Amino acid sequence: MAIQFHRALRKKAKLRLAIAGPAGSGKTYSALLTAFGLGGPVALIDTERGSGELYAHLGEYDVCTLTAPFTPEKYIEAIRAAENAGYQITIIDSLSHAWAGPGGVLDIHGFAADKGGNSWSAWRQVTPRHNELVDTMLQSRCHIIATLRSKMEHVQVVENGKTVVKKIGMNPIQRDGLEYEFTVFLDLDHNHTASASKDRTGLFDGQVFKPTPETGGKLLGWLEAGVDAQPRAERQPNLVVVGGVQAEAAGAAGGTRGYTGLAADNNGGGIPVEHGPAAAGNPPAPERDNFGQHAVTSGRTVNHREPYTQNTVLAGQNQPARQSRTINQALATPAQVKKILASAGEAGLGEDMLHQLVERETGKTSIKELAKPEASRMIDLLLSMADSRAISQPEPAPLPPRAANGSRMRLF
Repeated sequence: MAIQFHRALRKKAKLRLAIAGPAGSGKTYSALLTAFGLGGPVALIDTERGSGELYAHLGEYDVCTLTAPFTPEKYIEAIRAAENAGYQITIIDSLSHAWAGPGGVLDIHGFAADKGGNSWSAWRQVTPRHNELVDTMLQSRCHIIATLRSKMEHVQVVENGKTVVKKIGMNPIQRDGLEYEFTVFLDLDHNHTASASKDRTGLFDGQVFKPTPETGGKLLGWLEAGVDAQPRAERQPNLVVVGGVQAEAAGAAGGTRGYTGLAADNNGGGIPVEHGPAAAGNPPAPERDNFGQHAVTSGRTVNHREPYTQNTVLAGQNQPARQSRTINQALATPAQVKKILASAGEAGLGEDMLHQLVERETGKTSIKELAKPEASRMIDLLLSMADSRAISQPEPAPLPPRAANGSRMRLF
């Protein structure tokens, strides 16, 4: 297989923003203000029992309410419905329900484990469905803002000489490692102030701030600073030899042609929806969560894109769950495989436990089947486990001092 390189080129991108925090930290409020700063029609996917409409005074946006069961497929359909209805910003409030809510991934895994009698093997059925949701967010033509609940803990702190109890947010309620998928990951505290635990833009590094529309404006400026991707037909590759393998690389004129990764599904699989008076003749399907029944239309019309044939196959409908995250992706390198094995040893995992972990996290039955991104994710996870194991191991007790004659003294 030819190894292909292309010249690195900063391209325009869509925002992938996560906002996590404990109850009352202002996740929905901050998401809406940031979205207004991005400009364009805003759609909010609400899983919080209608709380998404409490902020209608902030500006114009449309709402879709999802109810249990919070399956990955239901989220996928809502995201694609917003995309094909012409919205430019989609807020998912909250993404935590897809993981820990009724009918979410943990529930699905629990049912599969009870049925099959093996908790580890059950992840093989669940992981592809979770990955499909993550892929849908990453490939969307909309800016995506996802809110996440944080596990809460109460601590005592001293302020102005008085001891007070404060609520702090811990880890977000979602699958470990999800933060790697976002451009920016903001953590909110009880004072509604944000700090970036991950920031590829560098705009918020070391800052503590309250999200406003200006936050969205800054992000939009960074996202639009790149260039439009060239149409594939205009790309003129040159052939070079790399390591004895003939590969295509970008020409001096700036042409780019690299390996083909995951392509966005332009047909989506959601439902085209119209709002306002023009939507009267286009009622939504009765059993689908859509924007037609729950929108705050404010008298305007959002035109959907051209109709298409729905091509999404929902898991559980006599079809195997799709494992989409490795389509057209190169397999893990020997160095990555070696690193996985070494990291597993550092984490104290035997061969069987390692294979079970890989199957749970990726749905693959062998390390050699992993794609490069999956291998990188597994290495990060194993190194984190190794670090936690090292921290949890107690330090050996110091030896008692020696007496003058060289023997150990007894300590009482």
